[in-house]
Amino acid sequence: MTKRIIVSLAMIALVIAGVTSATVAYFSKTAVSSGNTFTMGTVDVTNTSGLPFMFTNMIPGEQRESGIIKVRNTGSIPIDLYVGERATSGTGDFKDVVAYAINEVSCSDGSYVHQWVGWQAVKSLFSTWNKVGENILTWEYRCYKVYVKPDANMANTFQGQSAVTDVLIHAVQHGYSAPSGEPYNWVGP
Repeated sequence: MTKRIIVSLAMIALVIAGVTSATVAYFSKTAVSSGNTFTMGTVDVTNTSGLPFMFTNMIPGEQRESGIIKVRNTGSIPIDLYVGERATSGTGDFKDVVAYAINEVSCSDGSYVHQWVGWQAVKSLFSTWNKVGENILTWEYRCYKVYVKPDANMANTFQGQSAVTDVLIHAVQHGYSAPSGEPYNWVGP
């Protein structure tokens, strides 16, 4: 008996639901907004003051540091920065005998802010894009110092040799990775 009552009530509810949904009417209106514009953001870096740097009369085992290198995001969206290097001329191949580190520093006095790249062989600058900045907002500066140190036990054959390189500063939209391929083979602008 209870089962019949429940089934009857369920049937009545279904019929009411069907009738209600079939007889619903409503008013509506759609607004149109014309002239919407989509503009892509830009990625650009400028004001690389402090470059090119020169390390001269280097001595095995003696650390040197660059002046303050300033980089500015002149694009319209936040960026991440990567750095690499490629050889252009010279007689010296210092990739295995010189170590380097890159620190972010205060733009005003050069004091330490953050270490981006710890001490490692210079050859990694040629083979790997090193991240040196993250989420740099439009018109923001980042300042850096590069530290170099020739191996204390480097061969005497390196005396008087020199190498000239291009420092590649690659900006990419925040959250994206460095370009594929090694910096020493970079053919970009």
